[in-house]
Amino acid sequence: QILPRMIDQQGAALVEQWLRDHDVTIRINAQLTAIEDANGQKRLRFRDSGDLLADLVIMATGIRTNLEWLGGSGVEVKRGIVVDEHLRSNVPNVYAAGDVAEGRDLVTGQPAVHAIEPTAMEHGRIVGANMAGQPLAYRGSLLMNIVEVQDLEIASFGAWDNAQAEVFSALRPERPAYRKLLWQGDRLTGA
Repeated sequence: QILPRMIDQQGAALVEQWLRDHDVTIRINAQLTAIEDANGQKRLRFRDSGDLLADLVIMATGIRTNLEWLGGSGVEVKRGIVVDEHLRSNVPNVYAAGDVAEGRDLVTGQPAVHAIEPTAMEHGRIVGANMAGQPLAYRGSLLMNIVEVQDLEIASFGAWDNAQAEVFSALRPERPAYRKLLWQGDRLTGA
């Protein structure tokens, strides 16, 4: 269920076929009820389908930024802590970085929370410089996801799902290879 959030349906179908070709069992909309030890493996029990033995179980749920503790502090919070171009909050000498800061999105120009490592690193660099008295503006970040699944690399960048963009795509399932570029005018805004 993660892949449709980082790539489109055509890309997800390619990944699904790649996984099936590599003997990976896929269950969609399945409800896991238990994970048990089973002779060196893990037995996954599901509500409406049979058990599954696995050598490895990976569970990923995404992130939910912890901002509740800022309630009543006076720090302005929307999807994240609202910051200016120097990553300062509305409260003097309070900065925000990483998955709690609404920094500028390079593609849209709008505030966005990009909970990814490169953004957190750049936020930290900008905040550190500003706290040390070197005024440094944050230019923005690019939303990106890169995942490797059974030696198949999957990546998305920018506004890869923008319905208003002009789209150019190519599919070569025998490789497998799928490319999708999204343009607004002469500007690449997503891939």
